[in-house]
Parts: sequence; C-alpha cells; structure tokens
Amino acid sequence: MTAGDMDVPSGWRYQKDGSEHGPVGYTALQKMARSGKLADDDLVYSPTVGRWVKAWEVTGLFDLAAAAAAKEAGPDDLALARRRRIMVAVVAVNVAVVAIIGLVLLLTVK
Repeated sequence: MTAGDMDVPSGWRYQKDGSEHGPVGYTALQKMARSGKLADDDLVYSPTVGRWVKAWEVTGLFDLAAAAAAKEAGPDDLALARRRRIMVAVVAVNVAVVAIIGLVLLLTVK
C-alpha cells in the first residue's frame, strides 16, 4: 500500500474474530494496532485499494505499534532485548565456525 492509500480519513473496515467492523479512520486503525486490539493478521479494507489485506501489509500500522511499544518499554526491557539479539548473533557465528571446521576436516581427511 502506498502513502496515498492512508489519506482515506474513514471508510476503512476491519475483520476481527469473523466479524466485520467499521467504517473507521486510518488513525483509529493505528490506535487499535498500538493497543493490540488489531492483530497483524486481521484483515483490513480500504476503498482506495478495493480489496481485503492483512493488517501488517498496511504501511505504518505495525511500524507505529512497534515504536510505541519500544517507547513504553523501560531501559531494562531494552537492555534485555539487546542482550538477546547479541546472544543469538554469537550462537549463529559459533555454528558457522563449527560448520566451516567440519567442512575443512571433511575435505582434508583421506
């Protein structure tokens, strides 16, 4: 979806738990995404697009939700998330090194 699709002030519809809701404005959808009332796999419809799409496909809905969650997260939460990302990267590097060593040994052993 393009930025022009977001200009529709109302007329957005969404499907939640098998029921269709709306029309609502794009700003209302953003608030719902931020609060967790709209899931990324819920369907949304905009008259300018003319079809139902997953909410995560709509530019800005879940980008804003992630930014709001990060803003609300305390420094401890952010530090923990950073440590987890570093640990995952270290494990990935170690697995790659072991794989390379195994490949070298396999190729050099006769």
